[in-house]
Amino acid sequence: MPFTRAHLEKIAAGSNRVALVYFATWCVPCRAGMKALVNSRQELEQNGIKIVLVNAGEREEAKIKKMVESLGANVFPVVIDPYKRLSEGIGLIKEGENIALPMTLVVNQAGKPVFMIGQEGIDWPSILWTK
Repeated sequence: MPFTRAHLEKIAAGSNRVALVYFATWCVPCRAGMKALVNSRQELEQNGIKIVLVNAGEREEAKIKKMVESLGANVFPVVIDPYKRLSEGIGLIKEGENIALPMTLVVNQAGKPVFMIGQEGIDWPSILWTK
């Protein structure tokens, strides 16, 4: 079942913000970012930040699951967007475009975009609740 804007709005309703953290199994910076999210899980929860990991453009579910589990990131919901329909549907990319990774889209309680992060700096993931 595809992850739609309605799903996002439902998740966002019970939080301050939702971070859609885009990743791919081949993306080394994405792995580091996920590890930081796992290590900051308690702070994320305290600040009302929900994380949704979004795999962009891959179709091998077993490979994706293995990567997420190996990083301990299976504590967060994972959405697989093999054809980038979610990314297109929320206006992150146009049809046929690729997503530059790592990429995080942060939305508010209403599911509306607040800001986007293209690179995870030294303030990752605290920037998710401070910006």
